[in-house]
Amino acid sequence: MNFTSQLLENYLLYKEKLLVYRHFQPEEFNKVLFDCIKKQNSNFELKKLGDSAQKRPIYHLQFGNGKTPVLLWSQMHGNEPTATMALLDIFHFLENPFTEEDKKLVETLKNHFTLHFVPVLNPDGTALYTRRTAQGIDMNRDFLQRQTPEANLLIDLAEKVQPQFSFNLHDQRSKYSVGKTPIPTTLAFLAPAFDIETTIDKEGMRRREAMQVISLMVEGLEKELGDKMAKYDDAFEVRAFGDNFQKLGYGTILIESGHYPNDWEKQEVRKYNYAAILNALLSVANGLEKDKSITAYDELPFNGTQFYDVILRNVEVEYPQFVTAKMDIAFERETKFDVKEHQYLYKSQIVDLGDLSTFYGHEEHNFEDYKIIMQSEKIDLDKNPNLVFENKQNPNKRFVVVNGVVSGLI
Repeated sequence: MNFTSQLLENYLLYKEKLLVYRHFQPEEFNKVLFDCIKKQNSNFELKKLGDSAQKRPIYHLQFGNGKTPVLLWSQMHGNEPTATMALLDIFHFLENPFTEEDKKLVETLKNHFTLHFVPVLNPDGTALYTRRTAQGIDMNRDFLQRQTPEANLLIDLAEKVQPQFSFNLHDQRSKYSVGKTPIPTTLAFLAPAFDIETTIDKEGMRRREAMQVISLMVEGLEKELGDKMAKYDDAFEVRAFGDNFQKLGYGTILIESGHYPNDWEKQEVRKYNYAAILNALLSVANGLEKDKSITAYDELPFNGTQFYDVILRNVEVEYPQFVTAKMDIAFERETKFDVKEHQYLYKSQIVDLGDLSTFYGHEEHNFEDYKIIMQSEKIDLDKNPNLVFENKQNPNKRFVVVNGVVSGLI
């Protein structure tokens, strides 16, 4: 039984229309969240879990009255919001199912599970659109030291809930490919290891069960995503949450939201998160993970790193003291929130140059008709130089890069 088709067919009924871009402030998210579950007889119980280092509220939502506890959290890293948006869509589905078929699915989930959601675990990082917490700590490497209040809140909640499964929801950068192929990874999955040997079966552990659930998710999305799915690196990381939750027997499932072609706001990836998570829960509620083969999980290729956001091909670079060189130039895009200006700043940074024939660009441009006349001895990647690409035949036709920002033809 595969629930994915039905979930995707009705998806637009539940997609939150007020949050359709990756860059949002935690207060903006909270307002949308409160509106989503504000009715008097809500299916959810909303509580304040605690505060971040900068005293922003962190919320915990509980759904269902079943015997199987599940914990799901998102935005442990503040610049990884795709699953957070998908959780809003899931809240709409659980709160107000439109069709009779969907009402039956929601009733199944309500009776089987007690679901615990922490949709924005790192609101301080979310406010700045940055990976780390306000203390400058990568929370996903703080399980052992527990120096961040946010990490402690999640650890305490998990200890109280004792989840049978936990969903660790992240974004991964657009550089990831399916193996070494020219196919970007849209979703990467992992049942994290609980020891350095990456053992699968051990008494009290649920790593195999997590693999079985992932196999159901992968098979459910086969028609939609096909070969755009991969497996995240399974090396044991002693400091990480996923590995330690697996070690505690919480049956941990990592989902990394990657890149879908021409989907820079990640709305397609958001949709597939929604379908994958709900399909996993419905499958477990119907006992489909029991005796399930893990072949679909095993056969997922590991992530490769074959992509750049933009590659300019065949650029001629004319140096003042060297012979002219022809090269490819690669850029990566990034976003930061400027507190002073209260706006998101976008830029592209040169990250590599030379022979990039074994890499792929989400955008590629053939610049064989252009050259760069250098005023210094090299393109300094660290300083993000101003570059002017001059047309060989028409010097008045130029492509400009200022401080790493690709501004276009002039």
